[in-house]
Amino acid sequence: MERFKQYLPSIPASCWIQLKVYCQLLREWNAKINLVARTDIDYLEEKHILPILPIVTWDLWNNPSTVLDVGTGGGIPGIPLAILFPGTQFTLIDSIRKKVNAVQDIVRRMNLNNVQICRTRLEVWHQTYDAIVGRAITAFDKFVQCTRTHLKKNNQGIFYWTGGSLTALLSTSPLKKTGCFDLENFFSAHYCVQKKILNVHGRF
Repeated sequence: MERFKQYLPSIPASCWIQLKVYCQLLREWNAKINLVARTDIDYLEEKHILPILPIVTWDLWNNPSTVLDVGTGGGIPGIPLAILFPGTQFTLIDSIRKKVNAVQDIVRRMNLNNVQICRTRLEVWHQTYDAIVGRAITAFDKFVQCTRTHLKKNNQGIFYWTGGSLTALLSTSPLKKTGCFDLENFFSAHYCVQKKILNVHGRF
């Protein structure tokens, strides 16, 4: 993680330490079950953790009190976000028992008191949140349509990590006002090629 600190000097040293521990535990669990693609595990920090971190610099993210991470898998983006924002309560949901068990163990061992993990499907989950996050689960517009009813009335919207051309990502989307954080530009094209964070909020 050391080589990434120059891009994100506002992240405290304690968070970098926790992120490193998380990566260690994720690799430990990934040797047992497939949380991250085996072809990616050697590039875990660069491909999976680094794209989450620039959210700390984006003014559209305004420290929501409660956040739902849909389809968390191995805990991404929920756990990195919980490390960066200890004052926010995160709920991580996934339908696959073995993944939930792994993430529960990671959270317990890291003493992340602001994280709750539940094995469930979004369709039967009825709580509402200040913000919803997800990463490369489905097309952006489909993710928005599936999750929008889980937002509180006054919300910060949906934040979605994805890749590809912005034109292609939004070409079939009815969403008129979508904020985009271009991660490739943020990292001067050294990392996160064609990766973005999208945000939609308000009435949509």
